[in-house]
Amino acid sequence: MKIKILFIVVLSLILRLLYISPWLEDWDSVQFALALNHYSIVLHQPHAPGYPLYILMAKFLNIFINNPTLSLTYLSTFLGSIIIIPIYILSKKMFSSTVAFFASLFFMAAPVSWTLSEVALTNIPGQFFLILIIYLLFIFLKNKKAIILISGLFGLMLGIRFTEFPIIVSLLTFVIFFHKSPKLALHSFLSFIIGISIWLIPLILVTGFREFVDSYQWIANYIFKHDALLGQSFNIKALLLQRLEKLIFITKIGFTPLFSMLSIFSLVWIFAFREYLRNSNIQFLIVWLISYLIPLIFVYNLEVPRYILPLLAPLAILNTVFILDMFKSKMLIYFFILLLTFFILFNQAFDQVKRFKNTTPPTIAAVEFLKNNYNSKDTVIIATLTYRHFQYYAPQFETVYGEKPLQNIDLNNKS
Repeated sequence: MKIKILFIVVLSLILRLLYISPWLEDWDSVQFALALNHYSIVLHQPHAPGYPLYILMAKFLNIFINNPTLSLTYLSTFLGSIIIIPIYILSKKMFSSTVAFFASLFFMAAPVSWTLSEVALTNIPGQFFLILIIYLLFIFLKNKKAIILISGLFGLMLGIRFTEFPIIVSLLTFVIFFHKSPKLALHSFLSFIIGISIWLIPLILVTGFREFVDSYQWIANYIFKHDALLGQSFNIKALLLQRLEKLIFITKIGFTPLFSMLSIFSLVWIFAFREYLRNSNIQFLIVWLISYLIPLIFVYNLEVPRYILPLLAPLAILNTVFILDMFKSKMLIYFFILLLTFFILFNQAFDQVKRFKNTTPPTIAAVEFLKNNYNSKDTVIIATLTYRHFQYYAPQFETVYGEKPLQNIDLNNKS
């Protein structure tokens, strides 16, 4: 087992180090980098919920690297490689070493996990700690004291990334329900709140209560108006179909069409036969999957593939189990389909990371063009989508956010 895990982890790390992104292409990435020097959710460095534990990890790494871009990106690269360990041992504990090996390969090679391991975003660090704590929850299912402690870890983990909140609450509820213990439920809830409080109370104290409330209200309004289905004023049915189309589109990019089709087949197969749903391990994975899929369809951003990452681990395990069960008497076909799926995942992901590594992102290209062709002393930059990039990569320019009033800005003798 150790050799298999080591092989996948080392392979994953080598591939990710070769194609690590030299840029902070995403708006959020720049905010994280700015936060390493001056943390403020009021200034959106970063925006709420603040990701305080993620920033602390990056700050610690930056002590040795002294490069915010590399500190943030290496965090994703390293954790995106060792995330294989909890995925493997969880899959093996649930089913078998064969399922664990191929589920780990699928996660490693999937475009959405590989590309996110090359960039400075919270997705991969959040997934690493989520899956690690889910593994602990699974192996201590019958230990009430451990469940209480794990509840606290889940609350703490939200200080790294908050989007996985539905998964955490659903899995804890699922586990506590089978104990049928109100006392366990209460203690787990209190532990969960304590875990959140460890990072939330210092964040409020640093920010100021009124500013904290305003910052969180801003992000809530943004999600409701920009992302959530119910925040729209159009026909709900048409919007739901539109969001499903977007979901299908980003799964093709992040999972590949073959893996997406396998996922649909495996879920249909599982729900078609009741004996699968009687399996507690399958139930655990289904709760994990559905608890995130519902808010993804109705609330979360469907414009970028990174929001489907939390679906990958349970789908990788379920797909492997499905293929094994379908062809359990024909092992040659079983291994052929698994290897074919891996190579298709790998090929699409490799193409994406290679192009991303060798292409200057449009947001950065705009900054580079102005830096090379305009004098910062007589130029004011009015930007929207590239505003943060100019702040970070061209601080010598006076940069104004284009959606704010241009009052008190001297444009005389400036281009």
